[in-house]
Amino acid sequence: MLGRYRELIEHLTKFIIIEPKNNKALMYRRQVYYILCRYEESFVDLNKVLNIDPKHAKALRHRGQVYFTVKRYKESLADLSRSLEPDNAVALGSQGQTYYMLN
Repeated sequence: MLGRYRELIEHLTKFIIIEPKNNKALMYRRQVYYILCRYEESFVDLNKVLNIDPKHAKALRHRGQVYFTVKRYKESLADLSRSLEPDNAVALGSQGQTYYMLN
């Protein structure tokens, strides 16, 4: 299974070299990095997406989740708050968890 993830990262990286501003590819690769606990690389891809589109709600939410995972709760809360859309239950739930961890 681990080999498949590495293979997927290689393919996505080749694609991103050709289309460096492809948010979908960056979001897929950041997800694989997250699954593999390669959080810094996940941050890099999320930051690239946010440089392209600073209001990308999913990228903000996922970066907030990565911050939460590495126990950077204040940054997590900031991103989760920025990611909130009117009916975004996932972001609201993650924001609640983060508030809990801050107390």
